[in-house]
Amino acid sequence: LTLMAHWISREMDRRSAEQALRESREFFALAFRVSPHPLIITEWETGRCLEANDIALRSFGFAREEVIGHTTVSLGLWPTPEDRTRFLARLAQEGHLRDMELCFRSKSGDILPYRVSCEPLTLRGIRCLLTVGQDIREQQRAETALRDSEERFRHLFEDAPVGMCIVGPNCTIRKANPA
Repeated sequence: LTLMAHWISREMDRRSAEQALRESREFFALAFRVSPHPLIITEWETGRCLEANDIALRSFGFAREEVIGHTTVSLGLWPTPEDRTRFLARLAQEGHLRDMELCFRSKSGDILPYRVSCEPLTLRGIRCLLTVGQDIREQQRAETALRDSEERFRHLFEDAPVGMCIVGPNCTIRKANPA
């Protein structure tokens, strides 16, 4: 009877662990699929794409069957093969990457700036990379517009034929133009 109770207890523990593992896999698969950022899993050595979420496929203009099983170099995602080599060298040196700005090429040939984070992992005994990206085109446009606006204001302020000043909150003059 004790043996039977022990066996039942182990079987219940095994089933509970299997259920927890199944739920964990489902959770991470869902998080991968619905992420608003492009996510891709590639083999470290070859760059072969094992998985990509829908936003990654849309962002770069590919269909799933064009990506899965093909390397990032053969897809032309890297502007040059040396870009991937430098990326991997830095990854090997640092162990992971956070917020690295890189450019990638879309299927249509457009060069797309991204902020990328990458974490190595092992899947089925194969060294892989989980890479998440954030398209930074809008951010770069906003930064350029801000710089241009600041430059125009600076020229207007400094070149104005009349005296102008910028006053701080406590009525102190923070800056005055040469006129």
